[in-house]
Amino acid sequence: VSKLISQDELNHSSNLKSKLKSLPTGHHNHIRLIEIESIDIQPCSGTHVRNTNEIQSVVCTKIKKVSKTNRRIEISWDKNFAEK
Repeated sequence: VSKLISQDELNHSSNLKSKLKSLPTGHHNHIRLIEIESIDIQPCSGTHVRNTNEIQSVVCTKIKKVSKTNRRIEISWDKNFAEK
């Protein structure tokens, strides 16, 4: 589930604020939260597209171990990747 919260709501939640490393470019005073029911809720600082057709090919560029059970995955998209 995703929802938008205001910058003020984020500032009043020390738990959420501590999870967000930096504000996403062009956030316009709203932050998207991603919730996996009964598991976690995270502020999202990622890039969003209107349609997945805009991406075409996704490439995993880095997997970083952040704790015993958590990994941070970085991805990139390359419109020409499928042709290589």
